[in-house]
Amino acid sequence: MNKKTILIDCDDTQTEFVRPLLNLYNNKHNDNLQFNDITDWQIHKFLKPTCKNIFQEFVNEQFIMDCFPIANSVQVINRLHERYDIIFLSAVFHSNVSPRANKLSSMFNWYDWSKNTIIASRKDLIQGDILIDDCFSNHSSSVSHSILMDRPWNEKYKLNKNMYRMNNWLDIEEKIYDLLG
Repeated sequence: MNKKTILIDCDDTQTEFVRPLLNLYNNKHNDNLQFNDITDWQIHKFLKPTCKNIFQEFVNEQFIMDCFPIANSVQVINRLHERYDIIFLSAVFHSNVSPRANKLSSMFNWYDWSKNTIIASRKDLIQGDILIDDCFSNHSSSVSHSILMDRPWNEKYKLNKNMYRMNNWLDIEEKIYDLLG
């Protein structure tokens, strides 16, 4: 019997990303931008003009390695891995593919880069049973069910059919068991 497939976004779904990014940005650009201030996916709309590209400026190997898992994500994903096929999705820049793999390897002893990772910015084209992601536009009909990780930048969106808004990994785990058995 084939295992059901769970697709999991990395940044701000499985690991904290925007919070540590804003810490670096605020320190360098003398700003006080907070996580809850980011109410749109296009983060550049909230930055000072002195910051030309926040991702190129701060996201590197060290940044990725320093990002910490969202509460309970590692424990829940390990439990889910016992029953389902886990695939991590990332739209990471090509220069940070290896650090992303290293980070995931450091969190999950079963993780295999060649079997458990898809690098893509068009996540809406990837098929699976459940997608867990913080970007509303990544959720599409290519998956049976979608779990939108609740973030300030996606609160304005109305949920589609078979889409669920969740804000923590323990609730996500319960919903997955309800949906997939």
